[in-house]
Amino acid sequence: SESTAKCVVLITDGDNFQFNSVRTPGGDRETDTTLDDVLRTAEQSQIPTFVLGVGIDRDSESQAWRNLNQIASASGGKYYD
Repeated sequence: SESTAKCVVLITDGDNFQFNSVRTPGGDRETDTTLDDVLRTAEQSQIPTFVLGVGIDRDSESQAWRNLNQIASASGGKYYD
């Protein structure tokens, strides 16, 4: 039988300016993808995202750590250090 299992594996250092159009060169608040957009898509797709954070501070002050954990959780995946 043909397998239809899918997942996303995301390996990142956490440096991401996507969710902050002010810091994105040429960023356009009308068209930039927001964290809410990503979370909504992750929940709707039902495709687990497994995130491997490389060199990301693991504390409550780390925006990257919080965002990536939210994405993994919303998709049914998991975050790994």
